Amino acid sequence: MQAPTFPAAAPRAARNSPAGILLPGADGRPVANVGNPAYAVAAFLMLTLLPYLVPMEYMEIVKMVGPLEHLLTCLVLAGLLLGAYALYTAVLDPRFDPRPERLEAPFRDTLYLFMRILIWVAVVANVGILAWCIPHYSGSIFSMKAAMADLGGVNILSQSYLFAIGPFLYLSLARQRPYRRELLWLAVVLAVRAFLLAERLALMEFAVVALVSLALLRQMLIPLTRLVLIGVAVPVLFVTAEIFRSFYAKFVRDTGWGHLDLGFILQWNLERLALYYTDVTNKFYFMLKEQYFYTTEFYLRGLRSIGARFGLAEEEAQSQINILIEQYDVGNEEMTNPGGLAVLLSDFGWWGAGVLALLVTLLFLTHLRASRGHLVSLAVYPVLFLTMVELPRFVYLYSSRCITPFVLFLLAWIAARLISQDARFQPSAPRAPAPGAPVPGASAAPGSLGA
Repeated sequence: MQAPTFPAAAPRAARNSPAGILLPGADGRPVANVGNPAYAVAAFLMLTLLPYLVPMEYMEIVKMVGPLEHLLTCLVLAGLLLGAYALYTAVLDPRFDPRPERLEAPFRDTLYLFMRILIWVAVVANVGILAWCIPHYSGSIFSMKAAMADLGGVNILSQSYLFAIGPFLYLSLARQRPYRRELLWLAVVLAVRAFLLAERLALMEFAVVALVSLALLRQMLIPLTRLVLIGVAVPVLFVTAEIFRSFYAKFVRDTGWGHLDLGFILQWNLERLALYYTDVTNKFYFMLKEQYFYTTEFYLRGLRSIGARFGLAEEEAQSQINILIEQYDVGNEEMTNPGGLAVLLSDFGWWGAGVLALLVTLLFLTHLRASRGHLVSLAVYPVLFLTMVELPRFVYLYSSRCITPFVLFLLAWIAARLISQDARFQPSAPRAPAPGAPVPGASAAPGSLGA
């Protein structure tokens, strides 16, 4: 079996190396290697910095700090994170080895089947959720969301694809099998779910994981102009969805559209978008100033949520952070996300800085190994990338949306090992020769993923 050869716009080592943020495209113009962890760090910093500076005319919130103090805090945070990335590239980039690790065929083939099954389980589960919820529509999106609660444990299968996409894409390319059908089905059903049920996260988590995985494996390089357009499309999609959700319920359902002007519609919804991130950043400053440390156990909420779906545990109705925010009247009652940085402080106190450092370290190390085709890292790295992007709002790794698919991935991995019996990684096997060197009995092109 011959592994696929990737486009040769840039050497594979340069394209996936830790330092490969911007690379020359085929026409000489810079293109973005969006699989690089620097983009996750940049997204986290931008979502923490910019929304808090937006003036609020229609949204109610009492900001804990002024613009200057916020800028200084973000400057310190940016210095630490970008310094960590610089250290990563300085220490590990010279040691980067683009040659892939090799897998025995029985394990590889069995794992490919299981990863594909996990993806189709997610497709079927999401189609089933839509088929159940749509008939329950009674004039409000919330009627469908209430119906979804009746599905119990079915909903937790709708993210079963999360850790399967990276290995599935890698093995599809190595086996020269098509993969677009699975991705297209997932994209369509999750887009419909995001719009009809106002679950933007359902589409975003798929989009980020799929895009990062493709960037690593297919060398998907995006022109900077397209990257900017993608960045603009995110608030456009948010505003579009919000118009038919909160905005519709507040201003349209009872009185119609006639009394509303376009300027008010756009400003209200853009402020609403900024409020999502302003509120969670505000909670971070609140926890930092009041130092309500070790008052929560958010790291257990995902497990409790899973248990609650099967009647094995009770799920918290409201987080301790939101209770404190209400007592001090410094938040917005409609905003329920606890805030990732606030959660790290309330769970671990000052040790939360160490947890953040550990998360960033894992992000960098899994990127390094995923670039070599290490399957576990290919499964984990895109989710860590997503976790970093979502960290301003909450710690994604804590959620049942992440825990359940990770358990399913581990079970599939173990089952593939048992079925293939003695198929295992061969770390002592000779590594692939340098590009251009002859390989006895093999015809794979230089820069390929390996057999």
